[in-house]
Amino acid sequence: MRKSLSERRLMNRFNLNPTDMTLSVGCQYNGFTNIEHNQWSVKMKTLTKTVQLNTDRDEVFDFLSNIENLPLWAVKFCTGVRKEGDVYMASTRKGDIFFSIHADAITGVVDMVSGPTMDSMKVWPARVMALPNDTSLFEFTCVQYDGLPEEEFGYACQAVDDELDGLRARFA
Repeated sequence: MRKSLSERRLMNRFNLNPTDMTLSVGCQYNGFTNIEHNQWSVKMKTLTKTVQLNTDRDEVFDFLSNIENLPLWAVKFCTGVRKEGDVYMASTRKGDIFFSIHADAITGVVDMVSGPTMDSMKVWPARVMALPNDTSLFEFTCVQYDGLPEEEFGYACQAVDDELDGLRARFA
């Protein structure tokens, strides 16, 4: 049976093999995302935030997809970035973490990927979309992965609101 486009994208993003598994995905904004695989199931709380920017999509994408710009717009999250060998480290209020941006100029995807170790990195999906009149929409999804306390998730979601306000001001 052919998988839906969203299932194929999810399988590609997480390097899942379609020949030995069944994947079912359901998502709801400001709700929960369920991912099931044979004998395991993950339930994550998600919250998607958007901001309309008065700048064309390509300029916003170029700015957000450049990891060195992270401390210029994600000021509550990141105080600086530095390259160590082939990887980037982001300085945060909780210490240094590994950080990368998986960007695709065609789709506008600028997924943020981070974690305390390379093996524990998690994806926070983001995307820039074109709107009429040389404006754009930036969409960022907060994900409460297993082990992230409710209080930390709430803080992260509030910080994203502040970061989006900063982007709105930057691209006014």
